[in-house]
Amino acid sequence: MAVDTDFALAGQNGIASVAPTGTTAPVDTSALSTPWVDLGALSTDGLTEHGAETRTSFKRWGSIVPFKTIITDQEFTFDVTFLESNNAVLGLYYRVTDPTPDATTHLVTVTADTTGKQDRRAFVFDVVEGTNIARWYVPEGEVTDRKDVVYRPDGIAERGVTITAYVDANGVAKQLIGLFDANAA
Repeated sequence: MAVDTDFALAGQNGIASVAPTGTTAPVDTSALSTPWVDLGALSTDGLTEHGAETRTSFKRWGSIVPFKTIITDQEFTFDVTFLESNNAVLGLYYRVTDPTPDATTHLVTVTADTTGKQDRRAFVFDVVEGTNIARWYVPEGEVTDRKDVVYRPDGIAERGVTITAYVDANGVAKQLIGLFDANAA
């Protein structure tokens, strides 16, 4: 097989977007519209996709090698770090639906949830290099881990999160919509 560098995605840029669960799924890599919200600038760490699974092995009597294995656990997560403290990021980080600024004072008040309610949302992660786009669609995801926010004079207050992809009613946890080698299309 010949080498085609158009299929080698370097991920020069990226966009993370969020919408309520049940929002119509994207069918291509075109720009998202309302109710999708762009979460703003991302750190140079980019997007990290994790796939983990646990297997149970069965051995036959008298053998030290597995006779059969079954998958007993599978999890898909995405790690991303936000550089902006906009309303959408604050709401996501603190599990608040819509921290809207006061119309008069413009103050944003965020009261972190202490009841432990789930906050599932739909996510789209775009990894872009020139005309190549890898779009991950997560119909039901939730922030399941948060990195510490550090406030310091020589840096930006970053909000790093891990988003776990859950299986939706259609059996989909994540879906890749890719546009690679667009120049040949």
